[in-house]
Amino acid sequence: MTTPFLPVLDTRTKSEAGIEVTIRRPDNGEPVTTRGVPLVLVVKGMDSRAYSEAVAQASEARADVAAKGQKLDVDAFRARILAACTIGWKGVFDRDGNPVPFSTEIAEQMFLQLPVLAEQVDGAIGDRSRFLLALSND
Repeated sequence: MTTPFLPVLDTRTKSEAGIEVTIRRPDNGEPVTTRGVPLVLVVKGMDSRAYSEAVAQASEARADVAAKGQKLDVDAFRARILAACTIGWKGVFDRDGNPVPFSTEIAEQMFLQLPVLAEQVDGAIGDRSRFLLALSND
């Protein structure tokens, strides 16, 4: 059986590899910069295995929370999924101006503390057009 090659519809390849997302200021749309370095996160897309697994884990956790009659922390679930899809960054510094090495745990905390950051990354992860290999059938 031959598998069709349709690069114009292929979002999985770049979803797995990840794309760079430049984070922008909500007040003027300019890139967020620290020490002249733009804040850029590298994220996998919604067609990646990381995204699918994170959503499945979040669904299981939600069911556990519901079964225990506890309150659902939607922001925490969202932050966990976004962090699972984040694979790197540039332009993240601590208060002393030192670069912060990437970690999933720190990413999750950033998404919890910074809703504007979470919103922009969430939008990028869900925008399949950003993960297309080709934009035409040529």
